[in-house]
Amino acid sequence: MAQRTIVRAFDEKVKSLPGVEAVASNEGALPMDHDDEERLWVEGQPVPANESEMSYAVAYYVEPDYGKVMGLHLLRGRFLNAGDVEMAAPVAVVDEKFAEKFFPGQDPIGKVIHVPILQTSPVIVGEVSHVKQWGLDSGFDGASVQEEFFYSMAQLPDWGWTGPLGDEMLVKTSGAPAGVEEEIRRAATELNAQDLVYQQRTMDEIISGTMAARRFSMILLCVFAGLALVLSSIGIFGVISYVVGQRTHEIGIRLAMGAQRRDVLQMMLGEGMKMALVGVGIGVVAALVLTRLMVKLLFG
Repeated sequence: MAQRTIVRAFDEKVKSLPGVEAVASNEGALPMDHDDEERLWVEGQPVPANESEMSYAVAYYVEPDYGKVMGLHLLRGRFLNAGDVEMAAPVAVVDEKFAEKFFPGQDPIGKVIHVPILQTSPVIVGEVSHVKQWGLDSGFDGASVQEEFFYSMAQLPDWGWTGPLGDEMLVKTSGAPAGVEEEIRRAATELNAQDLVYQQRTMDEIISGTMAARRFSMILLCVFAGLALVLSSIGIFGVISYVVGQRTHEIGIRLAMGAQRRDVLQMMLGEGMKMALVGVGIGVVAALVLTRLMVKLLFG
């Protein structure tokens, strides 16, 4: 098919660019950007009566170097490789949550899953660590599909190929990505003057976008914490000033009887420090109690 040939040629051209370490075209889901869930069922379990009874999993249709580009951690078996092409037996790689749900206490390698939309039944050849598809705090999102599987893009049926204008390409660079972007555009134009490379983004930019709401919440917390610190400092200053004013005659008598200025200063600041330490102690206890409520603002 022409689209397959064009995409592969583009991959090879980008791989040859200076600073490029790995390249992988991608269909389906992309972490923290967009998702693609597919219905499936597992060999050995009761066959679902209809699609509504099937389970869902996040589907990634990728090329062999996807694991290297995205830094996936292989837990067992192997990842997809160059031999997983159109005419080869269909294979898939699953994540650890997929294995936990469908094969609890078992080795998923060699198990078969059925994916109706692909009209195929790939054999599981590897297991990788879980990918945070829904964001860095995805572990708290119980409503989202957590199970994931990876399928060779080369083994997609012809209708699954959208052509070069619809493909995504993931590129890992040894230096700053900005230095490679223009070279990638030029490579696309050299292959076909009608091709267009658009929406180039770094993974840092994608992650930053997903954390915008959390970042705003933390900025507000920091602002209010800063205001609270300023107000408490003013309050402590005011209390100490009031106490000193009330004890002016006592201070005068102490000085008249031979007390040194540093002794008076130490006495007044010591009493103020005791008050501050009591407040800090109460604040620490309150912070420990409120930590449970702040867990949802954190991740990892």
